[in-house]
Amino acid sequence: MRENRWPGLIRPVLVALVLIVGIAEPAIRAQEGLYGAAAPADAAFVRVVNAQAEPLPELWVGATRFAALAPQTASPYRPVNPGIHQVFLGTRSEELIPRRGVYYTVMVTRDGLFIVEDTAHTRPDRAQIVLYHFAGGSALSVRTADGTATVIGDVRTGSSGTVQVNAVAVELALFRDGEQLAALGDLGLARGQSYSIIAFPQAAGGPTGTDGVGVLVEQARLSQE
Repeated sequence: MRENRWPGLIRPVLVALVLIVGIAEPAIRAQEGLYGAAAPADAAFVRVVNAQAEPLPELWVGATRFAALAPQTASPYRPVNPGIHQVFLGTRSEELIPRRGVYYTVMVTRDGLFIVEDTAHTRPDRAQIVLYHFAGGSALSVRTADGTATVIGDVRTGSSGTVQVNAVAVELALFRDGEQLAALGDLGLARGQSYSIIAFPQAAGGPTGTDGVGVLVEQARLSQE
């Protein structure tokens, strides 16, 4: 399991944030056919996640318009030209400098706007599961529903954990401090596909999760538009 941390880099929209990481040519070629579509070799890829209880109005990444999103939904990854872009959400804006072949998530929670560099999935023979912990509080993990096997070990708030697994049917759950926080069910894992488990803050007793933690599960998709 790979854990990604961005100490001092994941910040609300009022703080400048630039994530600049490149990947090699073989990794770019290996992504063709993953995420459900062939990836243009000369593009970066951006998606928007609305991890909050309210609808999200349209959002712009440079000249690319992302349509409004219902609560707790995500857009497909969309190709954008590498270079300097502004991410516009209403009257707020943030700079993003995407690099060729790199995937990014623009995450909107009740705590603000965040930009995350994602781990590209390059194994067509495996399924990828990514746990994003934006909920605050202590570490989260993904285990089998009965708690006997750990799939993604403890992920601290403000970081993500990634694992590549065989695509088999299994019931999963989100755990905190050894206790089940939310049932995730069978994600329907398929080879070559990536699945996001996003933990975000919500009012206690909200529609998903418990203990003030909401949970969104999304299969990553790639759009050519």
